[in-house]
Amino acid sequence: DEATEPQTAPSQAAPPLSSGSITEVWSLASERRRRAALATLQRIGSLDAALEQRLAAAHRAADELRGLLAAAAPLSSGSDDARPKNGGKKRAAGSARAAADTAARIAAAQAVLREARVQCLQLSAEKEALARNASSHLTALYRRVGRFRGV
Repeated sequence: DEATEPQTAPSQAAPPLSSGSITEVWSLASERRRRAALATLQRIGSLDAALEQRLAAAHRAADELRGLLAAAAPLSSGSDDARPKNGGKKRAAGSARAAADTAARIAAAQAVLREARVQCLQLSAEKEALARNASSHLTALYRRVGRFRGV
């Protein structure tokens, strides 16, 4: 099966392809191989787009987390500004609610960051695997062209 050809060891790698030889390899490739190569390139492109989206979401969550942590600093520092004035129970209850709300928002932002990290690692690994596979198939095609030319 063409899809399960062994990968090339670095010492057996084919010489670099010039644009003319790439065109020749492409023209000699079977229609099935060309479709598979195009599908792989499209999948790599969609993985790039998904990775960019996840990174943008992670940056937004990190920005929100920084803002929340900065806003929470006076609540946790025990500064006079954060303490209720004149022993007001309502003000203390409001501060406690605000602190609890901020803590919940911080936890949510941290969860978004953790999930984005996991997804980015998965997308990146899949993209690298596809690129390695595409490279090994191109090397195999290049060898066939070399044999075809008698090189």
